[in-house]
Amino acid sequence: MTLTFIELKTIDGIHKAVQTLLAETADMIYASAPGDYSNIALETLLQIHPIHLLKDEGKFFVIAGFRGFEMAKLCFEPDTELRCLVHIELDTDTIQELALIDIVGSPLLHSLGSKHLQQILALVKPFGAKATAYFPKTSSIRRIRGNRKPSN
Repeated sequence: MTLTFIELKTIDGIHKAVQTLLAETADMIYASAPGDYSNIALETLLQIHPIHLLKDEGKFFVIAGFRGFEMAKLCFEPDTELRCLVHIELDTDTIQELALIDIVGSPLLHSLGSKHLQQILALVKPFGAKATAYFPKTSSIRRIRGNRKPSN
């Protein structure tokens, strides 16, 4: 994979191998909206967490970093250059693995506070065993809640 700058308008959308996976979360609502970010904050977040693209037949398709891509489309002009990770050749299983890890893992990695359990349950429900294979803590409600402090 190569880290490079790509104009937003040259990204041709979501790769066909992950559209069904991504559709599983279509009814979920994100906690933030475009107005919650300054341009500099969103640009910086996209540098820290670049969109992953697959170059396929000369076109660029998103295979991970879906929320970043969505926010970029909503907030930036089409000629905005984004720093992206470009993959050249990946098989369908690897593409789907990256997508699933992004969809389930990214919110978990960045979660704070009491909503953590609800987020895990909401994401594990549509993906089941696939999600629990990558994130073992999601396989048990007890493990999600963690150890309780002993009472005095």
